[in-house]
Amino acid sequence: MKYLLTAVIVLFLASCKDEVNSVDNSSGNLISNPSFEENGNPTLSGWTVSGEVNFYQDAPPDGGKYSAGIDAVWGKPYYISTTIPLTRGRYVYSFTCWAKANRLSSDISLYLISDSLASISSEVISDTSWKSYNLTGIISAGLNDSMKIFLKGASSQLIASKTYYDNCSFKIK
Repeated sequence: MKYLLTAVIVLFLASCKDEVNSVDNSSGNLISNPSFEENGNPTLSGWTVSGEVNFYQDAPPDGGKYSAGIDAVWGKPYYISTTIPLTRGRYVYSFTCWAKANRLSSDISLYLISDSLASISSEVISDTSWKSYNLTGIISAGLNDSMKIFLKGASSQLIASKTYYDNCSFKIK
């Protein structure tokens, strides 16, 4: 019995090692619809929508034809989000997205979803010209965890504003 308990403890400790795992990510981007278009047509396929999102023929370099635009609203901002399933382990992640804001700033937020929702990174979008935003870090994912990415609009009652997004990429290694 003593040896069985020792074996269980050794196996448990081995599974808790503090190294960064590697995944087969040969395709690179884990976001299924990174540029909000398919076959030259605008689409939000692969994204969840909260509020109103429009498409604009205004895209960053190498961004295709369309970008997704979110208007500023009073109260809780509108957003689009996508969820990426993760396998158990410790990973280096990199999220990149082109964005620009018209008048009011908004933000990109990344959340690790496990037993609860935990914010791990965010970036304020305030540039009025297209800019590539990059969020990187290390995450430890458990069984059935996922990464949720929110692209948000601004919040305002008085000022009309819009935030544009395109060419999003989420990679782990």
